[in-house]
Amino acid sequence: MFSGYSLRTLILAAFLLFTHYSVPAADPPDWKPVTKAELEMTSPQVEPGADAEAIFWEVTFDDTDRADFKTTRYARIKVFTERGVEQYATFRVTDSRFRDIKDLAGRITLPDGSAKEITKDDIFVQDESRTSESRVRSHSFAFPGIRPGAVIEIRYTEKVANWFSVRDFRFMFPIRAQPLTISMKTEEGMGANLNRRDFPIQLPIPAQRLTIFLKTRGGRNVFTRSYNTETKLEFRQYQGDEDLLVLDRRNVPAFREEPFMPPIDEVRQWVFIEFSKDGEDFDWSAYAGGYGNSFDRRTTPRGKVKSTAREIVGSETDDLKKLEKLYNFVQKDIRNHDFDNSEKLPGSSSYRGRTPDDVIGYKAGLAPEINYTFAALARALDFEVRMARTGDRSKHFFHPEFHKSPEFVRDWFIAVKVGDDWHYFDPAVPFLPAGIVHWKNLNVNGMLIDKKTYIWTSIQFPPENRTKIHRKGSFRIDANGDLRGTVRLEFTGQAAIDRREALWWRTSEGRIATVEASFKARTGTVEVSNVAIENIKDNTLPLVYAFELAIPRFAQQAGSRMFFQPSVFEYGIAPVFTSAERRHAIHFRYPWAEEDEIEIGYPEGYSTDLSDWPAEVEDKSGVSGLNISVIPDKEAPKLKVSRRFRFGDRSIIFSADAYPQLKKLFDTFSLTDGKMVLLEKR
Repeated sequence: MFSGYSLRTLILAAFLLFTHYSVPAADPPDWKPVTKAELEMTSPQVEPGADAEAIFWEVTFDDTDRADFKTTRYARIKVFTERGVEQYATFRVTDSRFRDIKDLAGRITLPDGSAKEITKDDIFVQDESRTSESRVRSHSFAFPGIRPGAVIEIRYTEKVANWFSVRDFRFMFPIRAQPLTISMKTEEGMGANLNRRDFPIQLPIPAQRLTIFLKTRGGRNVFTRSYNTETKLEFRQYQGDEDLLVLDRRNVPAFREEPFMPPIDEVRQWVFIEFSKDGEDFDWSAYAGGYGNSFDRRTTPRGKVKSTAREIVGSETDDLKKLEKLYNFVQKDIRNHDFDNSEKLPGSSSYRGRTPDDVIGYKAGLAPEINYTFAALARALDFEVRMARTGDRSKHFFHPEFHKSPEFVRDWFIAVKVGDDWHYFDPAVPFLPAGIVHWKNLNVNGMLIDKKTYIWTSIQFPPENRTKIHRKGSFRIDANGDLRGTVRLEFTGQAAIDRREALWWRTSEGRIATVEASFKARTGTVEVSNVAIENIKDNTLPLVYAFELAIPRFAQQAGSRMFFQPSVFEYGIAPVFTSAERRHAIHFRYPWAEEDEIEIGYPEGYSTDLSDWPAEVEDKSGVSGLNISVIPDKEAPKLKVSRRFRFGDRSIIFSADAYPQLKKLFDTFSLTDGKMVLLEKR
């Protein structure tokens, strides 16, 4: 996972070179005249019934400045309905310490032709969050007097330091568009930061016309691959300017996201542009050979590595336990500077890097150096060790025959052979336990590389019980129907990895707020307090959330009766799938299981009949199942609830044709989880 670490390193380095500062307001923008036809337009031209539609949308990518990458956007939008007024009455965009918003401006032209420009005084700037290392700030303004028939315009420039420019250009403000023009300027002879570009050619907006202009680098070819399109899209010479290439599309359909959708690059139309002399002749074996030789050189065990490896394993004879000891050493005893920069990194510059002997001696290193050190230690004990490079399933389902570029296999970690099986380790990521890699590198193609050869492989998921959410609750319902009690949630496997990753860089207050928000989002009446989070930095133990939960009016009362939902942890959760139709396939991140143990006390004098409690719900294919048991306590007015859910035992990807059956299954789960218990006064 080298790319993630290098990004972190670059951000820290860039902080020393770049500072965020305010600049005087730019000159008023040169607005294009709003035409009479645009003002008189009463209905959308691209998509009937649209609430608003972009008359034009222009995006210019400018990479001619070696220090900064600039994106300038200019949109003109016609509003047709009151709902459109509600959607587009205000505009908001955010920036950060290394991403500046410049020259923000707006204008509204009312149906009678009168116009009002947004001035600097009309723009509200507010810090959304701020820490010692990061800052998110919003810029927003309202369009005065907006109503159906108005034409609104927005212009601004986004300026990003070139070291961490985003290469997958996504478009904000998802509305319907008529013409959409994109142009890009690049400096001839530019450095390696211009190796490739990813352009979406199907956006969250329909477009009558989409045009990409591209100025090529000197002495380099532009090679293009298109994805999810019926025809191959290529750049051609732009008439009238020999320095420009153009890709022109008309009547581009809108792209709309769906819940639990495959990675966006698997379903959205896009084009991959590479500045390369290789083109279709790209050779995976040559690519692997370069990495294999480098990996062998950097992980060859020497004096300190050899002696340290023997000291770590001691008298241990089990190979997997030996590897676990090596893993724990490099992950816990060596400071990973990409995740803990509290002290200066000793030794050589990050450009040349530190050897495994250096890393062990300094007890510190960059994230990639942590992985190299683990590999060297394993080789010192005569294990067969390779570099594993895989695709990223959060972005695409990597297939080497379709994704012919090193850009598609940027994530890497360590493969070690034990017996006949390969085992995978990524100690450079502190929230990954030994023997487990991130879900985005599972169930996707990858290559195992050494200095002589490489093999293709796919790392499969462990069964769903290796990723478990264990939820315990002890509650009591009072005479008013209010529920109060304590909760303990334990996460293991990928469920813990996901949450550790989300919480890792947050402050203590931010972590608590995240836990609170996850429950309060269900319904406004839920109250979460006294939150404690355990084992964030110890991946050998379950991640734990402990807190107090209160839900006013949890139980409904009708005379002498009281109704409530015993599956407390499913309270307020909306159905997974709500749409009657589905366009894209269904994709889940990983298989998982849930186990609930709940006790619910209730007032004296009530009894319940559970003879009609639903049986187990399980689909015929065996992919998923749900079982809920509710048992009255014989000694006290209390129910003991046990809930067992599992999903993804045989598959986590389903075709769009399977959606009706899958929706029906999850609707059944939702109904079962929402089943009420009736208490009646004796």
